Amino acid sequence: MQVSASLPASSWMLSEMNPEQLLEEGERYRQCGEVFRALLCYEAALGRLPEREDVRRELELPEAGQGDATFAELSAIPGGPAGDGVFPRCLGRLALSKGDWEAATSFLQKAVDLQPGTAETYYLLGRSLRATGRGEAAIGALRKAVLLAPRVALYQETLGNALREGGDVDGALEAYDQALRSNPHLTEVRFHRAASLLCKGLWSEGWSAFEARRELSVWREGLPEPSLPAWDGICRAGRVLRVQAEPGLENTIQFYRFLSWLTERGCRPVLACQEPLHRLFAMQPEVGRELSLCGFADPAEQAEAEVPLLSLPRFLGLTPATLPRKPAYLSVDRALVTAWRQVLGPSSLLRVGLAWSSDPLRAPDPGKRDLLKRLKGVSFLALPGCGEEETGSAADMPVPPGEVKDCADLAAVLLNLDLVIASDGPTAHLAGALGKPVWVMIPHVPDWRWMRQRSDTPWYPGMRLFRQTRSGEWENVMDEMTAHLRRLAQV
Repeated sequence: MQVSASLPASSWMLSEMNPEQLLEEGERYRQCGEVFRALLCYEAALGRLPEREDVRRELELPEAGQGDATFAELSAIPGGPAGDGVFPRCLGRLALSKGDWEAATSFLQKAVDLQPGTAETYYLLGRSLRATGRGEAAIGALRKAVLLAPRVALYQETLGNALREGGDVDGALEAYDQALRSNPHLTEVRFHRAASLLCKGLWSEGWSAFEARRELSVWREGLPEPSLPAWDGICRAGRVLRVQAEPGLENTIQFYRFLSWLTERGCRPVLACQEPLHRLFAMQPEVGRELSLCGFADPAEQAEAEVPLLSLPRFLGLTPATLPRKPAYLSVDRALVTAWRQVLGPSSLLRVGLAWSSDPLRAPDPGKRDLLKRLKGVSFLALPGCGEEETGSAADMPVPPGEVKDCADLAAVLLNLDLVIASDGPTAHLAGALGKPVWVMIPHVPDWRWMRQRSDTPWYPGMRLFRQTRSGEWENVMDEMTAHLRRLAQV
């Protein structure tokens, strides 16, 4: 994209304009097709008014990502002050939008050197540093942004996310609280705050705060519109409740256990769940007697109210101390387990199933399985996904010879294994719910349910957690699992 220099230099002295003049000039340049001039005006205005979200939105012009303007091209605009931090900050923002983190960091560091008192520059620098894995430096830049503009909720939110990624949950909560004091309507901040409370074990407050998930657009998009009144928390004999499963098979598997709390109090829940789980849940002894099933988006006959499945712990007042520690709460028909035993055939070796995510944030590179494959006395089986889960199954490991159609088949396969090793996902939860020994690879920034700094979990007594010590590095997890597996196989 060519940067036009058709406008007179006298109209292009950013430092001489007040914020409102800059906004007016930005709009005028945009109408004329002078995209980069418009961006520079908005950038200069936002540097002085960082709390103005409307100005921030103007910097998201779709045309901005179409060109490859350089710092030299922008600074060559007549009247453009070469020593003004607005120019490199604008280029840094453009580089961020394109995912060029190193270029963004370079431009933004130059902007800091030229104009060290601008909060927006430190905010953008924090984002670029965070994207390149320089967590401590990112936190330092974001703290500076917050210090310069303490009322900007976006800065506090981003600082909170960086602190949470660095393992400082207390610091993250403090930042989220400050962000919500500035703007109490930030749904994502409320959700991250709730997840941090649950991760810290503060479940009494966390479950109530966790209702924020229902306001997230990505969460709502995966759910049918409610057709019944919200449940008031009152149970009485024979009261029929439609219980809506929520996005993620792992959530439905994990929270299925709380349906018994409803039945013990006289309610008759109807669980609206995902299709891959239907056959498995239909095998449970309570289904057909105390509770029923329906399709994920289907109505429930005779139901007078409905409740989201993940809201049940809030009504229960669940804490880590009161969570029932059942070794297993799901079962599989014996005939299906026997059929899969015959399909798999006998083995004199330790039989281990792997459910390996292809997401590098959730599991090591599949090539690192070589550490496990070299172990003697172990037979590995690459497990298929449980409906939604991605796995790293590959030709270098055998897969179950039969067709795994749904979670019932997968559960029967798991019950014929000695051990399951899995990424954080549905298969790990399914193994835990069945009471199978399962080792789960936990990333450095764990999901809220795995809490902090522990190798066990109150959710599943037979589960062991192997935690990543540094983001992006799985060597410690692989080394620890290999050592334990070697002892287990007595090799």
